[in-house]
Amino acid sequence: MLTETEGENFDDQDFSEAQWQQRTFTRCSFRSTILDEVVAADCVFEECDFSFASFNNARFSNCSFSTSEFRGADLFLTAFQVCRLLGVSFIESRWTGVTIVEGDWSYAILRGVTLGKIDLRRVRFVEADFFGADLQNADLRHADLTKANLAKVKLKGANLRDATVEGVDFQEVNLRGVKIDMAQAVHVVKSYGALVE
Repeated sequence: MLTETEGENFDDQDFSEAQWQQRTFTRCSFRSTILDEVVAADCVFEECDFSFASFNNARFSNCSFSTSEFRGADLFLTAFQVCRLLGVSFIESRWTGVTIVEGDWSYAILRGVTLGKIDLRRVRFVEADFFGADLQNADLRHADLTKANLAKVKLKGANLRDATVEGVDFQEVNLRGVKIDMAQAVHVVKSYGALVE
C-alpha cells in the first residue's frame, strides 16, 4: 500500500534498519538523520533534504530521489540499485564502498566528490556535473556521459570504453592513463577544434 508523506521534518531522528516499501516523501527534511541499514524499495523522495545524514550500509532498490540534497551525507557501503537520482546534489558528501547498479543519475551534481574505484557501468549521467571529482580507476563502460562536465576530474586508470561521450568538452580533462576507444578518440580531437575528415 502506497504511503505518502509531505512537508515533514525528520531532522536528527534515527531510522536505523527501517524497511520502507512504496513510500513517497515530498519536500521532507532528513538533515543529520541516521538512516543506517535502511532497506527501501519502490520509494519516491522528491525535493527532500538529506544533508549530513548517515546512510551506512543502506539499500535502495528502484527508488527515485529527484532534486534532493545529499550535501555532506555519509555514504558508507550504500547501495543504489536501478534508482533515479535526477538533479540530486552530492556536494561535500563522503563515498566509501558505494554500489551503483545501472539507474539514471542525469543532471546530478557530484562536484569534488571522491568516488574512487567504483563500478558505474551502464549508468546514465546525462549533463551530470563531475567538476573536480575523483574517478580514478572507475569503470564507466557503457555509461551515458552525454554533455557531462568532466573538467578537472581525476580519471587516471578509469575505463571509458563504449561510454557515450557526445557533447563532452575534453579540453580540461587529463586523459593520461584513461582507457578510451577509437570513436571516443575522435570526440576528444573534435573538442579541441580539429576537423576529422
